[in-house]
Amino acid sequence: MTFGLLIPPLRSRRNRLSNQLLSSCVSGPPACAIPFDLPDSNTDHLLDRNEPKDVNRSIHYWTLAYILLNRIFNRKGISKMGYKPRFIVAAMQEAPWPEMIERWQRLETLGLDGVMLADHFVNFAQPKAPWFEAWTLLSALATQTKTIRVGLLSAIPWRNPAFLARQAMTVDHISNGRLELGLGAGAPGSVDISYAMTGTPDWPAKERVERFREAVEIVDQLLRNPETSYEGRYYQLKGTVMNPQPVQKPRPPLMIGANGPHMLKIVAKYADTWNTFGGIDIKSPAEMLTLTRERNTRLDGYCAKIGRDPTTLRRSILIYTEEEYMQMYSTKGAFEELIKRYWEIGITEFIFFYPFAPMMMPLFEHIAKEAIPRLRQELA
Repeated sequence: MTFGLLIPPLRSRRNRLSNQLLSSCVSGPPACAIPFDLPDSNTDHLLDRNEPKDVNRSIHYWTLAYILLNRIFNRKGISKMGYKPRFIVAAMQEAPWPEMIERWQRLETLGLDGVMLADHFVNFAQPKAPWFEAWTLLSALATQTKTIRVGLLSAIPWRNPAFLARQAMTVDHISNGRLELGLGAGAPGSVDISYAMTGTPDWPAKERVERFREAVEIVDQLLRNPETSYEGRYYQLKGTVMNPQPVQKPRPPLMIGANGPHMLKIVAKYADTWNTFGGIDIKSPAEMLTLTRERNTRLDGYCAKIGRDPTTLRRSILIYTEEEYMQMYSTKGAFEELIKRYWEIGITEFIFFYPFAPMMMPLFEHIAKEAIPRLRQELA
């Protein structure tokens, strides 16, 4: 499934980091927000067997058709036509409040497109480390910024979807229409200790995907309509009022993180942006690039199957692999090369983590002040 998984990209591999980096990071890197579908990606091969063969065959034909269109009309991918590159920083909520304000205001001054948090009870990689609640902090930080887009990766296990929709509506007003709402199915209990800490049910993979679909439908309807009723297997609403309506119309932009086929179908139907980080088992940037290209093409097919123009769906990536993360913060030019590789396969939105060590700050400043402006010109 997807969204709301927090994992430090380097913590589990620390023994491979240089002594110089370790000496600058004694407290460990910040938790990383992974917006994706771990359970679904592990069970999709089973779930797909229940689909009629003609459905899978039809989607396959649509996918082949879009591969052909990509080659005819735009070798770089029709899914990115008309989009300008966007750059978003995941500045996690592990710093003291005054420092969080300073970080977010600095990111706004540097001209980044967006900044985001992650939605977990604790940083489950370091559960005893400082960690603020995401929605509360997001609303507070929205009052400390003026122009930068604000958002988070919100996992559905932690909240009733109607309450989640009202939280989103509230933050959209507090930010004066700057909310970017991200939704995901969340990490399983085998990964995230938050379930045990809070007594929250850890749903089986199939149920998690089914609940996620219902939650997305509810949030989407509530943010579009003054009153909504809904009858699902897991959630039921009767005359649920949403007043006031969000500032943004028809609702705040919705980003959904997904890797597996079932989650990608939800993306095709409801999302404004698809986001991926590949998966925690990705072994190399090359594997990440290949999987992202394949999923992107598959998503084009799912869009076509339901009559949606694939170009209306923005494609987003969280830069997550250890190699990519280390390269971008150690070598000038590495960030630009990385972005161009993903741009070539149709990705137009790039999320990357705020530096977790002081020694990385000079490269971060270089990326924000020099690399990103160059990329905006080259990729426009």
